[in-house]
Amino acid sequence: MSRRGSASRKVLFLGAVFIWLCISVVMFWGSGEEEAEPKPPSAKGKAELSEEPKQDLFEAEGADEVVKEDEAEQAREETKQVVARFIRAYLSFDAKDPEKKLKEMRPYLSSTMAEGWEGVDYPDGIKKAKVLKVETAAGAEDVGGWVWTVKAQTETTFDRGGAEKAWSMYEVVVGKERDKWVVEEVNPGGDAGAEPLQIGGIEEE
Repeated sequence: MSRRGSASRKVLFLGAVFIWLCISVVMFWGSGEEEAEPKPPSAKGKAELSEEPKQDLFEAEGADEVVKEDEAEQAREETKQVVARFIRAYLSFDAKDPEKKLKEMRPYLSSTMAEGWEGVDYPDGIKKAKVLKVETAAGAEDVGGWVWTVKAQTETTFDRGGAEKAWSMYEVVVGKERDKWVVEEVNPGGDAGAEPLQIGGIEEE
């Protein structure tokens, strides 16, 4: 009877040990399957995250620069055309139709210049002046406007007969008025192979 009792106790003891081992193994494997906590980003990851907004900022600044360059190039071409057309009207003259000169100039004049222009100058001894060629040097952008150096070849026909071709130079200042490019100032630029014709309109002093 004592042998049976001791054997039963051994079986119970081994069974308890086996159950404890099974529980321990299950708990061990279960703890290994738990989700790992997210690791904080490394220094490299932080640098990449911080660089992304800067890259977008640089791209935006680059786009702004392109827009500004396009606007400047457009303004350059527009002012160049205004200057060339103005000079053609400014240096032209026909004694048979003197008012035509002023009519052709007015669309390109600023309000100040238009108000200050009294009328057409009648140059002595000149029957007709015709602009043959206009050359514009590279314009310089100024505060709110552009300054152009212009060289023009004019053929002048005299009352006494005969004609003469000559080159003259001018500095033309162009500014914006009511969203339109207009001539604000024109000055003789010196000798360009011949004396400037100076057959422009009369301006108030």
